[in-house]
Amino acid sequence: VTKSQGRTVLEIDHRPAAVVYNEWTGGIIADELAHGGVVLLKTNLQPVGRVVDEGTGVPMRVLCHPHEVKGSALTFFAEIPAGEEITLMLGSQTQLMSRMGKVIERALGGRGALSLKGGLFVYCGGSLGVILDRASEISREFTKGAGDIPFVGVATFGEQGCFVGKRKANRHGNLMCSVVLFD
Repeated sequence: VTKSQGRTVLEIDHRPAAVVYNEWTGGIIADELAHGGVVLLKTNLQPVGRVVDEGTGVPMRVLCHPHEVKGSALTFFAEIPAGEEITLMLGSQTQLMSRMGKVIERALGGRGALSLKGGLFVYCGGSLGVILDRASEISREFTKGAGDIPFVGVATFGEQGCFVGKRKANRHGNLMCSVVLFD
């Protein structure tokens, strides 16, 4: 990112950000390049990622979800400062459906779900938009991983996520899924 202002990326490699992103994605925002507009549902399986840490030799990336084309700039749901290196990331509906189980597994840390009293899960609204017709499966995945316990689920835009690497920290990003389990 060679030029940005808060959540608006103006340039990538000294070129208009929306033009570069459109090239990276094979033209998925071509209409909005011509007229501007919201690209939320077109871009949620093709966010950009930026490395924020490293865990066991693997880069840990926080995802940033393109939201709107404004002129030749691209707005996101999270800040991307100038100087950050970004990478186009690719997702799928299958990956979105399997996330809840993986997050619960990590939260349990191998302890099993035998004594849980309840839970809360946060699922990105942008991700949910891609699989809205299968939303009830996310709840089933929660029950499968955490057991038949009471829970509340919310879909949000702009989430906080815990990154456990060399620099443990909560970070603001997009397209995240998290869970709190009550023991």
